[in-house]
Amino acid sequence: MNKSSPYKLRTRLARATAVLLFISAVVLVASSLLKAQSSAKSETTASPSGLATPTATPVPYCVWPPIGPGEKDRVKKAIEEALDESAANQPFRDRLLNCNPAAKCDEPIRAVKEKLGLPDIKFPDSLMLIFYERDYSPTPAPSPRFWDPTYPPNHCFSILDLPPFTGQKPVPGSVFKEHLRCCYDPW
Repeated sequence: MNKSSPYKLRTRLARATAVLLFISAVVLVASSLLKAQSSAKSETTASPSGLATPTATPVPYCVWPPIGPGEKDRVKKAIEEALDESAANQPFRDRLLNCNPAAKCDEPIRAVKEKLGLPDIKFPDSLMLIFYERDYSPTPAPSPRFWDPTYPPNHCFSILDLPPFTGQKPVPGSVFKEHLRCCYDPW
């Protein structure tokens, strides 16, 4: 009778362990399936065209370009003037390149606002104007856009390349749509 008692105990312990392992496996599989379904739902959003497009994080929203009458053209002209000035004026160029993300790249925005001349156009707090110098070799290739057009545009980020520094303003002047590299189609 004593021999059967340890045998029964070992059998029961083995069954209990098997049941616990099986329940643990079922819980892990179920939780991973639920997580996969919820992440699949959060990683797609409907674009204006009605197609689902993937997004890794929520896209910040900016009312940009300005929507008031004539404001869009005035801002575009101010950016073009800033681009022209950057080709002739090294201290101004340095201001455009002085993008401190911790300060939301406020120095380039201030420089463009000065070119605008009138403070009546509001620049959104979440807007970042980022300028950079690209490599202008003797045979420059066109600088590519940095975003995938299948993703929704993000007007909070305006990334523009500067014309080459020559010490004089370019003739003809800079064109906004030729220097905008990200993150929306030019206006």
